[in-house]
Amino acid sequence: AQIDGFLLFWVALGLYGIGRHLLLGPDWRWFALGGFAAGIGVITKGVGFLPLLLPLVALLLARFAGFQLPGRVRGGWRWWLAPLAALAGISLWLVPMVVQVATSDDPALVSYRNEILFQQTVTRYADAWHHHRPFWFFVAEVIPGLWLPAIALLPWLVVRWRDAWRARDPRPWLFLGWAVLVLLFFSASSGKRGVYILPALPAYVLAAAPFLPELWRRASVQRLGAVLTLLAA
Repeated sequence: AQIDGFLLFWVALGLYGIGRHLLLGPDWRWFALGGFAAGIGVITKGVGFLPLLLPLVALLLARFAGFQLPGRVRGGWRWWLAPLAALAGISLWLVPMVVQVATSDDPALVSYRNEILFQQTVTRYADAWHHHRPFWFFVAEVIPGLWLPAIALLPWLVVRWRDAWRARDPRPWLFLGWAVLVLLFFSASSGKRGVYILPALPAYVLAAAPFLPELWRRASVQRLGAVLTLLAA
């Protein structure tokens, strides 16, 4: 069993909540819910915090590329809703765990605390002791095969993403920018497995979503779908 599938749910919910606020907002309730999902994602696996980087991508798109995002309004203290909600989600596990370890003399619990807070998170990322792979591992060896069938639409999507960039349509580029950021984040670590990059997949799907109804009507896409179905079978 892998925890990465469960993590994927919280990442997708975090992206949806925060993305809904940025693209359709302002909607501070969804913004806070997205942050809370990221917090539960951290409990599931340390990298669950990544959806909280979505507002940073929105800021970069707005400042340096001229994109207009409805949710980028002056919210004052409300911009802290997502981080605070994430901390609340993390605290559901972190506080009882720390209290239990502090009030116990059990060395096994102390070892568990140190292992889960440091060894399996910071140390594993910065100084991985196994699964060593080159920087381009995810791009060359993981995404082309493990992201099927979604990645097979890339030849059609690239053209539509280009047109969206020219039209300053933020819907695909908010999630694409985040996916690239996540790809760079995981590629920077020497330790890599195929499931590590899984959190970027829902962002890729969300970036494709505005164009899927039109793509499904294309005969070439339907033929490709038939071929992939036969290969899978």
